[in-house]
Amino acid sequence: MDKIITLLKSIFHSPGQPQVIGSSQPIIAAPGDDVILPCHLEPAVDARGLTVEWSRPDLKPDPSDRWSWVRYVHLYRDRRDDLDMKIPSYIRRTTLFTDDMKHGNISLKVMNITSEDEGRFKCFIPNLKSTVKFSFVQLVVDPNLFTTEMPLDPRNVRTPGPGEKLSRSNCLKTRKT
Repeated sequence: MDKIITLLKSIFHSPGQPQVIGSSQPIIAAPGDDVILPCHLEPAVDARGLTVEWSRPDLKPDPSDRWSWVRYVHLYRDRRDDLDMKIPSYIRRTTLFTDDMKHGNISLKVMNITSEDEGRFKCFIPNLKSTVKFSFVQLVVDPNLFTTEMPLDPRNVRTPGPGEKLSRSNCLKTRKT
């Protein structure tokens, strides 16, 4: 379905108009990871004065909450984040790169990914003067995926030499000879 939407967008797009571009490949993450859902305007347009809506069209509204159909993963309008319309599970877990929005970057960082985050995300700019105002990004959460990352506070770590061994606290100890 996404390929058909992409094809239709390319047929009806007017050259020179900015268009919303997302990732054509799924973003794969492990639970607990922080991910970036890529989305940008091409050609680059300053998006700081635009409304940027990130939503989950595959989520079903909560029938007990009459406002759940208008909630967002992230909503940016009037040059600031709007927390009032945010899906509760995404509060304090998402951010835009506001300094890069002047270059058309409207990517969304989602922190501490869970299996509940798996699905389609829609990046939409409703007031963009273009025929291509949205794009989809697919997030796949793989519990068997292991990621390695550089620690934020790197320590000097070295491998024990022939006369050394690790103690129970993982500290190097020199063996007495």
